[in-house]
Amino acid sequence: MLQRSAVNIRLAKYAISTCDAYMCDLAIFHCQWGLERLLIFILEKFGGMSEDPRLSHTHDMAMLIGWVDARTNFTIPTELKEMADDLTEWRISARYGKDHVGSLSTAIDLIRFYEDLRNEIALKQE
Repeated sequence: MLQRSAVNIRLAKYAISTCDAYMCDLAIFHCQWGLERLLIFILEKFGGMSEDPRLSHTHDMAMLIGWVDARTNFTIPTELKEMADDLTEWRISARYGKDHVGSLSTAIDLIRFYEDLRNEIALKQE
């Protein structure tokens, strides 16, 4: 799960590098997916939810963030918490062709949140 989340973030960074407004949609989609996978990894590894079937059946970012907040001592940025519902909607919208044009700043913020959580994982695994 951790390696797959890293692939999503690499794809997001590539999409950002193209400087194409529509690629920001793709970048945000991959950021959402990468963060989703990272949150699931945190819950499995540090939150005691490795056997919980709900993890494989949800894409609800607010729910995942809430579980990480309640079950671990990881720091979830307030800005990410505030974006959770939009990120869940973005995943659905991006898949079914609704016209969004994501902002570069949103994609960059999401990558930063991801990298901060990855760094926190690295510290806790030492």
